[in-house]
Amino acid sequence: MKPNRLRPVIAAATAAALGLFTGAHLMTHIPTGIVGMTGRTGSTGCVCHYYEASPDSVVRAWFTGPDSVRAGTVATYTLSVSRRQSVAAGFNAAALFGRMLVADSVHTQLLPAGDDTLELTHTWPRSASGRDTIAWLFRYRAPLRPGTHDTLYAVGNSVNGDTISNEQDKWAFARNFPVRIIPATSVEEQGLAGRFSLDQNYPNPFNPATIIRFTLQDADRVRLAVYDLTGREAAVLVDGRLDPGEHSARFDATGLAGGVYLYRLQAGGNTLVRKMVLLR
Repeated sequence: MKPNRLRPVIAAATAAALGLFTGAHLMTHIPTGIVGMTGRTGSTGCVCHYYEASPDSVVRAWFTGPDSVRAGTVATYTLSVSRRQSVAAGFNAAALFGRMLVADSVHTQLLPAGDDTLELTHTWPRSASGRDTIAWLFRYRAPLRPGTHDTLYAVGNSVNGDTISNEQDKWAFARNFPVRIIPATSVEEQGLAGRFSLDQNYPNPFNPATIIRFTLQDADRVRLAVYDLTGREAAVLVDGRLDPGEHSARFDATGLAGGVYLYRLQAGGNTLVRKMVLLR
């Protein structure tokens, strides 16, 4: 087979392996989008779009937002993707240490990135509607350690909207965006940065795995366990001493029946409980 005839075959195989960044369904039944494509993990980018293994200069992606954030607080950012005569665009964004949070829930979602982190991606490619630039809002929660730096990463793609990987689909990395973590100044901010808290798991509902995040104000022995509604213990995710700060645990419910479950965090005489839903 001639090399030029191999190109469609390579493109189709790559798309099937990675999941199209446009409208295809992932094996985990999440509507669309894909994570792990940014420079955070040294990824090769959106190679599922056409067969190009390198970014294209016709696409530009960039962050807009504050270059310093107070420890433990939340800031809002914009990720933009630009290409002349773009039909639609998608993206994947990640933070090195902080948390990505959904702001534009109609067009974005958080997905587990495989290492107990959550990365932001689109729910469907956003139409350009005649514009050269397409943008998404998201929120970012800074880590608890002031005097350090964090980094935001992203990759954006510009597609022709036909859900077929071809030469009209292009992509590019955004320039890494450094964020300086500065001390909290007000009593309210200090309380936010040092609180004992248990976040809602994400995704929720989920199948078969989800991520549970929590924050400890002090170093202590911690127990994080999952229970069914009868009170039977289904899993122990954490049981040991942890340092203060933000932590996460992955719960894989493979083999469990669908339904409502409770997860309970115990540390230093404090207890927090939340519900989550396993879909089958």
